[in-house]
Amino acid sequence: MKQKSFSGCWQGLATLLLLLFPSWVLAQGGYLSLQIENDGVLGVDRHYTHGTQLNYMPASPPPDWGKVFFPEARGGGELASEWGLGQAIFTPADIEVADDQPEDRPWAGYVYVSYSLLHKPVNRSTDRQEGQKIQLTLGHVGPDSGAELAQKSIHTLIGSPDPEGWEHQLGNEPTLNLQYFYKWMHYYPAGEGREVEVSPLVSVALGSPYTQASAGVLLRWGDNLRLDYGPPMMQPNYPGSSYFSRGTPWNWYLFTGAEVRQVAYNLFLDGSLQRSGPSVDRKNQVGSAFAGAALIYQRVRVSFTSVYRTPEFDGQGEGDFFGALNFSLSL
Repeated sequence: MKQKSFSGCWQGLATLLLLLFPSWVLAQGGYLSLQIENDGVLGVDRHYTHGTQLNYMPASPPPDWGKVFFPEARGGGELASEWGLGQAIFTPADIEVADDQPEDRPWAGYVYVSYSLLHKPVNRSTDRQEGQKIQLTLGHVGPDSGAELAQKSIHTLIGSPDPEGWEHQLGNEPTLNLQYFYKWMHYYPAGEGREVEVSPLVSVALGSPYTQASAGVLLRWGDNLRLDYGPPMMQPNYPGSSYFSRGTPWNWYLFTGAEVRQVAYNLFLDGSLQRSGPSVDRKNQVGSAFAGAALIYQRVRVSFTSVYRTPEFDGQGEGDFFGALNFSLSL
């Protein structure tokens, strides 16, 4: 009975947030972004199989207490805040097997809400800029995440095979994660008013579901790059932001990048902190490469990213591919 009661409270809270969210967003203004990540667009259905994330960046600045985390903002620069709400689904490679598959990735569902503080550059017109971000994520892993219902409903709708092994998923468990990013942005002229951006980045995440350190680089080429931080990606991918500013009516850019992570803990591979259950032998180093394009017309940005991730656990024969589609709107 307690399990059902908790599940009902979680679902009731999520419903309430979704009902209140539109009116609050319209009152505040700002930027709204929807991220959909799925491996099905590339013809597979395994491991990290789906993610959905809704981001909102209010137009109003965050409270002054944000300067406690970024003291340099007192002397210049701009702070912004960003909220996120998302769900991620993980499965073994063969979803039609009802039995436990101890050598493959565990079944897992994850829902979360996040709050981020961003320190923007002092002057967006300079050729060398820096940005920082702190993100706190409160989440929940397990049956109460609603991942089983979500995947089965979508598979029924599109006529895909029914996933059979959800009874072996990771158990209910709360998560708390703190992540910090630092990004250097370098801009170089590329003719006809376009630029090339080279942006190294480092980050560290502590807690659950991820404890890791990473380093990566982003390359972009196109129009008005300084008006855009790149579309947001779901953790643990290379981060972007809901923010973009309108330049000319039409803007576009192409981008590519790579990242390597040193992983100390991954709940979705190492298993629960609170109880025994499914797990696999995690690899300590994981790399990823990505490429995509973004198109901006006035108040709308649309982007698509293709991502390759190297094997994450022993026995995983090959890496994973998935696609990410993002819709962003300036309110």
